[in-house]
Amino acid sequence: LPAGLTIGAYLPRERPNDALISKGNRKLKDLPCGATLATGSLRRKLQLLEYRPDLNFVDLRGNIETRLQKLADHHWDGLILAYSGLQRLGKSELVSEMLPTDLIYPAVGQGIIAIECREDFELLALFAGVNDRMTQTCALAERAFLEGMGGGCQIPLGVVSHIQAGVLYLSGKFLLEGRCSGVRHSIQGDADQPVLAGKRLAEELLTLCRQAQCI
Repeated sequence: LPAGLTIGAYLPRERPNDALISKGNRKLKDLPCGATLATGSLRRKLQLLEYRPDLNFVDLRGNIETRLQKLADHHWDGLILAYSGLQRLGKSELVSEMLPTDLIYPAVGQGIIAIECREDFELLALFAGVNDRMTQTCALAERAFLEGMGGGCQIPLGVVSHIQAGVLYLSGKFLLEGRCSGVRHSIQGDADQPVLAGKRLAEELLTLCRQAQCI
């Protein structure tokens, strides 16, 4: 964050899953052999290829309305978007399939809205009233994981997190073009120390990646 700014609050997280919007409302497994999907995300592309190596991809950028219009204008079979964006824009009825997180690990922070504000005591006290602690814990852990992996939105990695009975469950996945499968690793950590948990997941996953000669 820029100097003088901080996160004032994390709002309750929407479901972090990716979603398929397809012509004919087909599920992923029912798309024709060699189907073409649109996505600008290397993370999504590599994980989908693990499940369906026959798929083809075209790069897609722009806001949700632009992407939906491009799907209508082209002979693509479908596109992949974050479910949270569709839900918040009232377009969840377009979803053909909610893709499970064990099939496609979400991006770090996917589904989270954070309020950025000045580092001001009164503002922080005000936003504390709407802060969702569970979302905050997961966000801090996932961001620490991303930083530990080298940071940046172009790194093809995903993460899944949740809290149960004071335990933070974290699972990360690193992908590499040309490999048939990604490297994944899961840990359990203290929900009161999310940054430490995120850093530990990154360290242990990087060790496994080196052993598998991914990096």
